[in-house]
Amino acid sequence: MTRPLTTAPPTGVAVRSLAPDLARGFMLLAIALAHAPAFVDDWDLGPAALNTIASPPPSESPSESG
Repeated sequence: MTRPLTTAPPTGVAVRSLAPDLARGFMLLAIALAHAPAFVDDWDLGPAALNTIASPPPSESPSESG
């Protein structure tokens, strides 16, 4: 015979452990700080050959043409 599953009521705030919430917060902060340069700077993504192909050619200066 199997017993029906019962669910426990939600844990109150006073009973919860603070450590998992703090660890989760620090990990999210670390992820945000690790990805911050991508929003501030221009990152060359992918292999160098593809970056060279995708970048526009440099414009010729007047002194080079002639």
